[in-house]
Amino acid sequence: MVITAVLYCCLLQPDFGVVRYEPRLETSLASSICIEFSLPIDVTTVTSKSIRVFGRWSGPCDLTYRVLGNLIVCTPTTLFSHGEQVFVSLSNGIRSTSGLALAGSGFQWQFRTASIASVGDYEFNQSLTTNRSGESSRPYGGIATDLNGDGWLDITMVNEDTADVRVFMNRADGSGLVHPFIEPTNPVNDRASPSEPADFNGDGVTDMCVSNANADTISILLGRGDGSFLPQQLLSVGDFPLGIAVLDLEGDGDDDVVTLNQGQGSFNFLINDGLGHFSVSNAVPSGIADARCLVAADMDLDGMTDLVVGAIDSQLIAIYRANGDGTFRQSQTIASGGRVWMLVSGDLNNDGFMDIATANADSNNASILLNDGNGGLLTARVYQTDLFPLASDLGDMDGDGDLDWVISCFGDFEVNSGTWIQFENMGDGRFQRKQTYDAPAAASCSLLSDLDRDGDLDLALVDEIADQLITMLNSGHSLLGDQNADDQLTAVDFAFMLTEWGACDGAICAADLDGNKTIDELDIRIFQNFWSLIP
Repeated sequence: MVITAVLYCCLLQPDFGVVRYEPRLETSLASSICIEFSLPIDVTTVTSKSIRVFGRWSGPCDLTYRVLGNLIVCTPTTLFSHGEQVFVSLSNGIRSTSGLALAGSGFQWQFRTASIASVGDYEFNQSLTTNRSGESSRPYGGIATDLNGDGWLDITMVNEDTADVRVFMNRADGSGLVHPFIEPTNPVNDRASPSEPADFNGDGVTDMCVSNANADTISILLGRGDGSFLPQQLLSVGDFPLGIAVLDLEGDGDDDVVTLNQGQGSFNFLINDGLGHFSVSNAVPSGIADARCLVAADMDLDGMTDLVVGAIDSQLIAIYRANGDGTFRQSQTIASGGRVWMLVSGDLNNDGFMDIATANADSNNASILLNDGNGGLLTARVYQTDLFPLASDLGDMDGDGDLDWVISCFGDFEVNSGTWIQFENMGDGRFQRKQTYDAPAAASCSLLSDLDRDGDLDLALVDEIADQLITMLNSGHSLLGDQNADDQLTAVDFAFMLTEWGACDGAICAADLDGNKTIDELDIRIFQNFWSLIP
């Protein structure tokens, strides 16, 4: 009788989970984040540890919280950056008032912020910054993320030959230009390449992880908050790690790391203790011997972050679905359309599902694989590129609400023929070639971000042979909020915004600073925030 009563009680006990969340697609810079649960929430379990928000460019986001029964409303105290991916992570530390915990690995999703629509047919203005200090550094990859919390995006480049990380701090004057790199540089290890930003120790400062392919190691660099990093934590992983991703594997509120090791076709899982110190799991076979590159994304919208890998010789894309306990199961393999060197994820047709964009190295092409709406991928659509495309990057360059695509092509190994190719999204995940930019020698990657804080996306282009960082500013705008085009922010501009209050009439509205097609309180907040940052 007792056993029956216990079973009956368990059957009546409702599950505790997320039933609705916003935002899911593109949103403004200051939008609140709302999560509705199936049961009332214990307010004492809603903390900066149990709900974390990280902007890929703006970095860790401070929040204020309101708990309204089943609903949590999180309001950012600082602004996101235009056109960036924002990651939201709910830990299993969140509990209902009846004591039930959010199950498994918690709940995660990502959205992007709007970039401002360009005025007319935009173009890019170029400036050069050297990465060299008397020796070849061979930069390949990096991040464009605010390292010192001043609201301006800094550039960090990862260098294969010098085995270091070099930080270029934003001048923070609206020019979009950067200072010379900080010396001394930050040592990592041999053939450092893929890198990801995160806040590993929860101190509100951006950190980095870097994969060192030739050394079979991962470097964890904890940020000091001034553009420099603490000495690396060096962790041994499998043979030739060329893929790296950040996600919360255990649902405990800490960012962990996954590596993909091409040399032995395996994963390693690096578990964070919450202070930015990691333990490394035994290698787990991936099932694909030549898998090379890795991205983390929730492909099926179940609130659990999945893994997507690209294989070079077998020319495959594979999806590994999360089980909710830190493990994964392979759910699909599909032809990639070429020899995959790098892949990225993003919602390319605005249907709410994550799609995949690849760069296919010596196939001399790149591929788009749209999500089928069930977490799988449709047949690859292949686009011809220039010689040896190494990197694939996404961002809304024209501010029309869909993600455009930049491919970095190394070029001919014997001559300096590298290029960056910009593909424009037609709005449905189909692309057309718009513009090609010649590299000084060999293009290796591009960082798409708003470097001058004018609301549109700029290009930071990396040439690994010339050892140069090329900053190309989008000419679509000058100064965000400057309504009368006098290159100043004044009370006149503020008054203009008030006279334009309400819904925008037309495709482009100069006072719509967050891109939501309405002049409202959020635009006033953005104007005031940006005004405070102008020297």
